[in-house]
Amino acid sequence: MYADVVVENQGSLDKPTFTYRVAKRLEKTIKEGCCVKVPFRNNVLLGYVTELSKISKDQEIAKIKELIDLVYPFPLLYPYQLNLAKWISWYYFVPLSRSIKLMTPPMVKKQLNLAPNPNPQTKQTLILNPNLQKAEKVFYQLPEKETIFLKKETPKSELFRNWLTIYDGKARYIVGVRSAVFAPLINCRKIIVLDEESSSYKDERKPNYHSKLIAAKISELTGASLELRSQAPEIETFYFSTNKINSANPLSYVPYSLKMKNSDPPKTIKVVDLKFTPLKKGLSESLTQAVKITVQSSGKVLLFLNKTNSGGNLNCENCGYKEYVQAKPAVCPRCTSLKIQFRSLNVKTLLAETERLFPQAQESILVASQAVLHSNLQNSFDLVGVISADTLLNLPGYKSSERTFQILRQVEALCKPNGTILIQTYNPNSNSIKSFVNNNYDQFYRKELEERKILNYPPFTELLKLSPGINNIKKLETDLKEFEKIANLNQTQLLKINQESVVSTKPQVLKPQLILKGPHLHNFFQSQVKNWRFEVDPDIV
Repeated sequence: MYADVVVENQGSLDKPTFTYRVAKRLEKTIKEGCCVKVPFRNNVLLGYVTELSKISKDQEIAKIKELIDLVYPFPLLYPYQLNLAKWISWYYFVPLSRSIKLMTPPMVKKQLNLAPNPNPQTKQTLILNPNLQKAEKVFYQLPEKETIFLKKETPKSELFRNWLTIYDGKARYIVGVRSAVFAPLINCRKIIVLDEESSSYKDERKPNYHSKLIAAKISELTGASLELRSQAPEIETFYFSTNKINSANPLSYVPYSLKMKNSDPPKTIKVVDLKFTPLKKGLSESLTQAVKITVQSSGKVLLFLNKTNSGGNLNCENCGYKEYVQAKPAVCPRCTSLKIQFRSLNVKTLLAETERLFPQAQESILVASQAVLHSNLQNSFDLVGVISADTLLNLPGYKSSERTFQILRQVEALCKPNGTILIQTYNPNSNSIKSFVNNNYDQFYRKELEERKILNYPPFTELLKLSPGINNIKKLETDLKEFEKIANLNQTQLLKINQESVVSTKPQVLKPQLILKGPHLHNFFQSQVKNWRFEVDPDIV
């Protein structure tokens, strides 16, 4: 008997597994999904069996080494997980060893003799949350003895016990954040993704997976129902829920239910156009007066500063140009005057200003950034002031308008039903802000979808971002020519974006980064990834 084994931290896209001979003493116990010890070069490494066969695929049978032993007397991966790992390897352009590592439990030597007793009759429900605070809230609403709360901060021994409880089917409910999607579900019947629009479901580390897409693939592999809940669904999610197109995105072909959270009772929403009002350290006169009135009536105030970068408000004394910009320019973008003012706010400076203006009311005023969106402060504030709705709106990327609308909906939930939301912006006529004020997701969705179709962005195309993984410029130039050739043959647009600086002992080298836009990209670029780092479905382009 022979075993194809994925060896930890070894292998590549074109050679994901290695073949080993299985000793007679192991033939009755070894199964696909088992963790094994194997000889690899001059070391002994761990691996996972992906396939067993009586005939070797390797032509040089005499050189095949013998597998050393089983680490555990049972498979650590269920069949659907092996298939899921292969799909992740294909979709995210990563070696199979890396995708399998996402699903394997911590190795705990003291528990090697545990014998699991899986019960496939248990119907399991996986509930994914955008952050630990919300996950904890969900956990306490479920039967304690039947629920497992997966947290990375948990000690390894407890993590292994939790893993085993889920593996055996002794847990009916599994609650967690992004990585909980890789729990070993013996009989998954339902997957619920709360706040599906949250960007926290995407892992910024390689392989840059998105838990929502992983959940959709698990739904396909296991037959589990998939339920996505949202206050403001992502454009692709809403589109794929009503339209089926030929796309690699699993949301495009997996049936799922989309449940939109109804808006709370109408709140008073006011918009301050910053082009026509002076700002004093982030606060307009309208917002300052609103805060004063609220604290005088013993109300609670939230000043929300969605600060994600070093941007600030630019004001030209010469021509009157005002705009929110990502960084201070050398001159005015309109008239090139040097007489410009640039004010960059952060939570600390905004807090100092509120302490100066309202020294006796600090217990009534909360100054916060995005962290407050993950709190349990829903319906807590009489006044919510959005200091600048433009911080996300001005970020590069086709999702900037979408993220702005979603953030505003999340901020809205913090305001009391009879409260007031005051939005400061230089762009009051933007689709995201107008649609939010009108409490009209459909208006926002249709306008945004129309623009994406014109510009050929998802859901109408696929995106890949490529960053060079080597410093060999000649080799990269050869790859670029090959990319251009493949792109032309397959109706794919190839865009060169900002140059990436490479600092080394040699003179500074600038390497191009690329964006690929087109259909079925996975079918054409699998063989071209050796010298490049691929990010699938990038948000910022």
